[in-house]
Amino acid sequence: MNGLQLSGLWTYNQGNFTGFQFSWFGNTTGGDVYGAQLSHLWNHANNSLYGIQFALGPNTAKHNAYGIQFSATMNYAGTDQRGVQFGFLANYVGGGSHGFQISPVNIALDRAGTQIGLVNYTDTASKFQGGLVNIARRSGGVQIGLINYSGDNRVAPIGLVNIVKKGYNKLEVWGGELQSFNLALKTGGRHVYSIINIGINPFTKNFFWTTGWGFGAHIPVYKRLYVDFDNITSLVHINEAFSIGKGKNTFLNQIRFMAGISVHKRVAIFLGPVVNFLFSDNNNLDGGKNGIDLAPTFRTGYGKINNYQFAIWPGIGGGLRFF
Repeated sequence: MNGLQLSGLWTYNQGNFTGFQFSWFGNTTGGDVYGAQLSHLWNHANNSLYGIQFALGPNTAKHNAYGIQFSATMNYAGTDQRGVQFGFLANYVGGGSHGFQISPVNIALDRAGTQIGLVNYTDTASKFQGGLVNIARRSGGVQIGLINYSGDNRVAPIGLVNIVKKGYNKLEVWGGELQSFNLALKTGGRHVYSIINIGINPFTKNFFWTTGWGFGAHIPVYKRLYVDFDNITSLVHINEAFSIGKGKNTFLNQIRFMAGISVHKRVAIFLGPVVNFLFSDNNNLDGGKNGIDLAPTFRTGYGKINNYQFAIWPGIGGGLRFF
């Protein structure tokens, strides 16, 4: 059929359909759909879709879906998908997705282009996965989420927990002029990783410790030599277990440039400069009776932004890397 089908109940076409199908409950085509299907309950192409499916219920294409599938529940493409799948529950592609999947749960059994949701799964992530949990059996793309898994260390994961087969999994013990002792866990791919860092300095007038998260890049230079570029943002807890609340919020951002050398298969030594940015709604960063003596006297910049004091100064860091 070529043209228009309208029904208060259901529309059905046995072969290929070119045009527009609209019904209250559902639209079904026995072959390909070239055009648009709109319904409340269900749209189905028994072969492939070349166009648009819009429904409150599921949209399904037995083979390929080239175009847009928009559903308040789920979208299904049995073979390949090119275009956009947008669902409020789930999107599924039995083969490769070469476009966008946006829903709480996105599944592409072969290759995925871009997946944005709470849980994303694919065999090979070629571009981007963004969600709470990202899973790619093989991946050469970017993963941003709370938990990232990949079976390929070419991935670039940014998350709280990165599980990468043969990835960059390192433990560092390091110190600097601000935090005397730090323990950092780096997990990620071959060159890009995330950082969880805990630091402490028991030697100052105001005892403090830090909890931080960040990301970085690992660059092998020559044989046992390497360079790491890190950015770590930490919450500073002063004179108590957790310093959170008005007048207690202090944030430390550190940019580190570390050069290292492997002295053993599982041990390396590193050293390099650190740029420190300190922000606090405490009344004073310079010490004194009611202040906090975190910012050193040799700081290169200081001032106030709204209700936050800030200080900037150079530093140095170094330590040991294991595994």
